Amino acid sequence: MAESPPPARPSAASDRDRVGVVVIGRNEGERLACAVAAALEQAAIVVYVDSNSDDGSRDRAAALGAEVVHLTAGPYTPSRGRQEGFEHLTRLRPDLPYVQFIDGDCLLAPGWIATARAYLDAHPDVVAVFGRRREERTAESLYSRLMDVDWDQPPGEAPNFGGDALV
Repeated sequence: MAESPPPARPSAASDRDRVGVVVIGRNEGERLACAVAAALEQAAIVVYVDSNSDDGSRDRAAALGAEVVHLTAGPYTPSRGRQEGFEHLTRLRPDLPYVQFIDGDCLLAPGWIATARAYLDAHPDVVAVFGRRREERTAESLYSRLMDVDWDQPPGEAPNFGGDALV
């Protein structure tokens, strides 16, 4: 009996269509534009949750193609932003099996979502993955250097994680 060929690998486009991103922020300016653009390269839909910015962040995100949720009253907390974004995303696209959460001043590395999704697919007992967060311009700021060192954790299982993760 002949062996049947392995199933075809989904195309990059279909992989992208299986992921939504929730970006949170307040007055992130150009950092937000970079975050949304990077997310849109890797995901079918991006929801930006804005904690009542006054710098045009909502318009900037919408102009790039993100769905925008405007929180007009506090509390303005990261967890609330993520929850509101998740609820909005799942109303729009209840079929998405993966959600990436990220802060508006962060960038997704090229290929991150595909790598993280593949890991989750291969490890059904794992519910979330996160990568190595890196600070930019560590030579210019002692704070950035310290944060970069602080975020340098060994790979493997972690007892907890921050808000930037694929679930």
